[in-house]
Amino acid sequence: MNQPSIAQPESSQTAIPQPEVSQPEMPQPAGTAPQLVISRSTELAAVRELIADPAERPRALVLTGEAGIGKSTVWSAGVELAREAGWRVLSARGDQTETGLSFAGLTDLLDPVLDEVLDRLPAAQRIALEVAMVRRLPDGSQLGPNEIGNAVAAAIRELSRDRRLLLAIDDLPWIDGATVAAFEYALSRLGHEGLRLLATQRTASTLAAAAPPAPELLPADDVRSVTVTAIDATAADDLLAERLDLRLPPTTLRGLVEHSGGNPFWILEFGAALRRGDGDRAELPIPTALTDLVRERLGSLPPDARQALVVTAALPQPSPALVIRALSKQADDPIGAVERAVADGVLTVSESQRLRPAHPLLGAAALDALLPLARAGLHRRLAELVEDPEQRARHVMLAAGEPPDAETADRLAAGAEAARGRGAVSGAIELADLAIRFTPPDLVSALAQRQVDTAELYYMRGDIEKARELAATAWAAESAEPSVRRRAMALLTHTSLYTQGAAAAQKVVDEALAETADDPWLRSLALAFAADFNVASDPPHARRSAVEAIEICDRLGAEADPTALSTALLALVEIDMFDGRGLDRSLVERAGAAQADRRWIPFIERAEVRFGLSVKYVDDLDTSRAVLTRMVQAAQDLGETSATLVLQAHLAYTEVQAGRPGAARAALAAFEDAAREAGPGIGEPASLTVSRALLAIMDGDLDGAEATLLAALERLPPIPLVRVIMDTPLATIALLRGDVGQAITLLDGVLEQARAVYVHEPAARGRPEGDLGQALVTAGRLDEAEAVAGELAEIGERLGRPTLSGIALRVRGMIAAAQGELDEAAELLTRAVEAHEASPMPIERGRSLLALGQVQRRRKAKTEARQALQDALDCFESHGHRPFAQLAEAELARGQRAGAGSVLTASEQRVADLVAGGYTNREVAARLSMSVRTVESHVASVFRKLGVRSRTELAGRFPQ
Repeated sequence: MNQPSIAQPESSQTAIPQPEVSQPEMPQPAGTAPQLVISRSTELAAVRELIADPAERPRALVLTGEAGIGKSTVWSAGVELAREAGWRVLSARGDQTETGLSFAGLTDLLDPVLDEVLDRLPAAQRIALEVAMVRRLPDGSQLGPNEIGNAVAAAIRELSRDRRLLLAIDDLPWIDGATVAAFEYALSRLGHEGLRLLATQRTASTLAAAAPPAPELLPADDVRSVTVTAIDATAADDLLAERLDLRLPPTTLRGLVEHSGGNPFWILEFGAALRRGDGDRAELPIPTALTDLVRERLGSLPPDARQALVVTAALPQPSPALVIRALSKQADDPIGAVERAVADGVLTVSESQRLRPAHPLLGAAALDALLPLARAGLHRRLAELVEDPEQRARHVMLAAGEPPDAETADRLAAGAEAARGRGAVSGAIELADLAIRFTPPDLVSALAQRQVDTAELYYMRGDIEKARELAATAWAAESAEPSVRRRAMALLTHTSLYTQGAAAAQKVVDEALAETADDPWLRSLALAFAADFNVASDPPHARRSAVEAIEICDRLGAEADPTALSTALLALVEIDMFDGRGLDRSLVERAGAAQADRRWIPFIERAEVRFGLSVKYVDDLDTSRAVLTRMVQAAQDLGETSATLVLQAHLAYTEVQAGRPGAARAALAAFEDAAREAGPGIGEPASLTVSRALLAIMDGDLDGAEATLLAALERLPPIPLVRVIMDTPLATIALLRGDVGQAITLLDGVLEQARAVYVHEPAARGRPEGDLGQALVTAGRLDEAEAVAGELAEIGERLGRPTLSGIALRVRGMIAAAQGELDEAAELLTRAVEAHEASPMPIERGRSLLALGQVQRRRKAKTEARQALQDALDCFESHGHRPFAQLAEAELARGQRAGAGSVLTASEQRVADLVAGGYTNREVAARLSMSVRTVESHVASVFRKLGVRSRTELAGRFPQ
């Protein structure tokens, strides 16, 4: 197959205008026939096994061996085997010059097929890939550290829908770090696509050192390593005949194999050298060292061809047009120089129109032959030619002398910014660190700004302590520009809080407040952060700080610091919500508008996310569900795993409160899936533990729920609000067991601890009032029960919360019933039921119906009692609350004569009909969309109510 012509123009990138490159027409270089793979049956068998492996999870084969041993030949044959088998192959070749060029490998792998899947990806993932692959200019927003990897995973899933997929990566250790990070993340998120990876890795030899360690893209158990070994004289004879049409006398052949160590590449190089020699081949000397042969090979090249090899080896992703431009001042005929290098076999042209050294060792040797000054001059010249700021920065880095150097620092900083804009955080850090090193110390503001920029990058990568150190250094630069120091203070406060605790963060804030006489921006920031991290520990102080910060921002108007404004607004929203003042949605909207002016913020700090987490506490469960669901999808699209886990936990809690146990279990399952993808070290949020416990209570598994909560209390830190939300369901368990005293003790403690930290919002403390009121009435402590109801009624009326109003009415109805005022009790409980009609929490309506039915029976209003109790039972059954359903069943059964028509509930009747018809419990569960456990409970209840002992006897009672 002919090689592509090096005269073809570079292909342009979507949405990025490219400069036109004018160059003369050049003849197409001669092609080469497909290479025969000689003496590699073992290695090719391993490739065939990889392709034939039916496992769904990703698997890999890594071909290892010294440089020139034939890894790439086997790799290329493996690629063809996969294609012949109908596989889709994404291929890339690592290059030492490209290790610092962000997403060079990603571009090689995905660019040929990306257009097939772009339209099928969510917008966030589509944009992330286009920016990373320079198909789209960054829009100024910051790509998150996992966004590219998540987009790669999505693209792989789409590409795998119609065909099996092979990632083929030659010289894996030399793939750039940004690509490696993206694929590490992506492959950890893939499970059933059957993806395969075929890679090569160089080991050490006498001529070339080993490559860096290969990245661990897959778990060790899913990776097989096969060593490509030396060939013998017979295979060498076949190789020389096939590639060079050369036959050597046996003595010479054996000497060649011995000197080359059986390395195919060097056997061919020796053979080519022998072909160039004169005289009898049986007597020709063989060079004593491979390095001699390399020097001889390079020395035999025309000077301009050698220069073409040097330039190509020094450039990442070198196109013919770029190499020709680089040679324009070094060679009289740049195009001819490239053609001669191709003709002499030291350069090749890939199908993607890139020049490459024929073997990496030739390129490395050509560069190593340059004197240091010449090499630096080459990189300075190339830095002026390349247009990508990151490429330019890396050439500047290789040409740089000793620091400091302001111009070098500027270019390095520009390169870091370009890498950051594409989401290549690690590559940006490398350049940003160098920019700091090269910045002259007397450029105080520039140095401090670069320290803050770099601190943000480390924060994004998860190295919070390093971010704190850099931010602290920048904050200490008192003569730096105020805007720079404000950024430093904000980051230092945040990182200090996470690494050293609230006291360290408060110290930074105090230092800032001491300097704010002439800097309202700094003061607003300091106050905003003081409010943010004192929300739980000192709400009154936090509220004063937030209010003052907002007032300063209001005075500054359009010039206000967006970080200060959004942070203070969200802190105020949370403080007031916990204090029982409701949730001011206008403040959330204002915070969101302020955040729009910030380049990057942690996902979990987004105003919409904070709103979704908070709005469930004011009983707006529908909005909470909608926002949390939307944010879960956004977090998944962006690869924000930790945020996804938090959001799923709160979504589960929302669904439990809404009486949707199936949806809650789905959220729990999604949490488990995300936690498995994230790997070890992921803790369980308190909201998730409570959700698990509440679901167990709904299933009637009181012991399991209690064990879950007690284990969590031992594991979690002693935070008052954590104790509060754990003790509330523990009290529910006690109440359901009939242990009224234990329930009161726990719930009194809940209210005491909550009030101590200014939490007066009932939902934020687990809504303990209903259980506490009921327990106090049962214990005869009616005045205390009235106090609970009064507080709840005041909040419900003030904030327009029907759930709270309904619970308060229910408690007061119970109090009236305990005092013998049955008519008043019935009236209060009827109003409670009516209030709950507007509540998103149906279980509370069922509890009020249950209480109403009990009172109506005492009033001898049998019809009304039966209706209320039946409605309560239907409510509990439809929303999956087994213990309350059993209480309603017991109330219905009291005083009633056993009989199918009068005793069985609608759900029980449906189950009884199917069981009598011969269906198993599992089949009944499937037909009625119930759990097997629920069916079992209904069957037991039916047997008890009807007085039957077997399914056969039941069938006799219900003739089909």
